[in-house]
Amino acid sequence: MLPQVSSKSVGFLPKVKRVARRVFVRIYKRHSMVQWSSGQNLKVLIETWPGFTKEDWIQALDSDFEGWNQLVEICFVQNSLERYALAADMEVYVSTWLTPDLLVDSPKLKWVHLTLGGVEFLNDLEIPSHLKITTASGLTANGIAEHVLGLMIALDRRFDLALKRNQRWKWDQVGILEHIRCLKGRTVGIVGLGHNGRAVANLGKAMGMQVIGLDKRTDLAPEGVEKIYAPNELSELLKKADFVVLCVSLTKETKKLIGSQELEQLGRDSYLINVSRGEVVDEDCLSWALRNGIIAGAALDVLSVEPPSRFNPLRRCPNLIITPHIAGNIYTFRGEIRKRFVQNLKVFLSSGELEGLYHHV
Repeated sequence: MLPQVSSKSVGFLPKVKRVARRVFVRIYKRHSMVQWSSGQNLKVLIETWPGFTKEDWIQALDSDFEGWNQLVEICFVQNSLERYALAADMEVYVSTWLTPDLLVDSPKLKWVHLTLGGVEFLNDLEIPSHLKITTASGLTANGIAEHVLGLMIALDRRFDLALKRNQRWKWDQVGILEHIRCLKGRTVGIVGLGHNGRAVANLGKAMGMQVIGLDKRTDLAPEGVEKIYAPNELSELLKKADFVVLCVSLTKETKKLIGSQELEQLGRDSYLINVSRGEVVDEDCLSWALRNGIIAGAALDVLSVEPPSRFNPLRRCPNLIITPHIAGNIYTFRGEIRKRFVQNLKVFLSSGELEGLYHHV
């Protein structure tokens, strides 16, 4: 019989972890040169990684913010010890992630800039009402839309099957030629009309497709979208679409939004494309649908667990294209991402309105 764990012991463990971290940080600070100066300039902590190095950030600052080093003090860190050693006095934090521990250890923090667009993890944090958070939301939308367009063409023309035959040096049109149809005149249903969904709509319209969408807001249709369905009308959108593109954020409402019933409504001549979050789709149900010809095919840029294990139910499914979470590749748009922070830094110093603001209150 397993030992019972009391609620007191569960609450005790994070406290022990926090105390241990602070002890390690004190030891680290004694033997490290990492520290803030005693000046009054705004203290900014920036995490660095390949593609976003110290040199990259300094170049972006020098290009778009003349005299920045007279107004702000920036420390660049590469590991958690450096981060926590500086956390107590930092006022601005730039990273890809935010943790509860860092919020507790950063009493002076005023603004967090995240270099990602998808920040659903923030929903699980208790964020102080005064803290401003900005993201890279919208900056990668055009890249994601182009990826979706490529996947639509690849699915329709069975590029996956052609590539497999090419590897065996086999010339065979059977199973490919009879399925090809032009995108013009067909219907794309976009679930989620945020930055990414609207970008997909624009490209779909440019290709001559009929564009319909689903969103919480149905009062104002974005440019190019002919009809918007409410969340409780998902089945109507699925029945009318030749391609369904998932662009929604991951929430309690959207987790496993697409299951067996929805796939049956989509039908055997239609395709599913997911560029949102893997957990929006029930992968067991999708595997069943693909193996039984319930839908024509699917393309996934995201999975519920990344990288997938060898036991993932989607392994070796027919008519399936998987790309390794590259649709919104931040490295392609790293210049724009850095520029947004620099522009926001100037605005923050003048108490203006920040771009890409995440509303958490």
